[in-house]
Amino acid sequence: MELKLFDLDDRPISDFANGLKRVFTACSRCGVHSFNLSTLSAPGYDESFNLMVKIMARPYPQRYYTTDTGFMKRLHEEVILETMPEKVAPDMKKFFR
Repeated sequence: MELKLFDLDDRPISDFANGLKRVFTACSRCGVHSFNLSTLSAPGYDESFNLMVKIMARPYPQRYYTTDTGFMKRLHEEVILETMPEKVAPDMKKFFR
């Protein structure tokens, strides 16, 4: 099923908002309270390109804090992860039951 941002009606918007709430609740319980969120959609451009949402937690400044985006991402287009998604997934899963 194709899904574009401008196609969303009440039900998909409600589901989307509920999913975001679950993600934010789970992250909040882990001490993360700041995020970047981006939606991507390409109406009329490519029928296989559906709605995509990216959420990125922003770390709270600490003693040895680095910026939200580092040189590897900006200069080399290589993302460095502090925590592997496989480690976070089991904790997040309980919020989607």
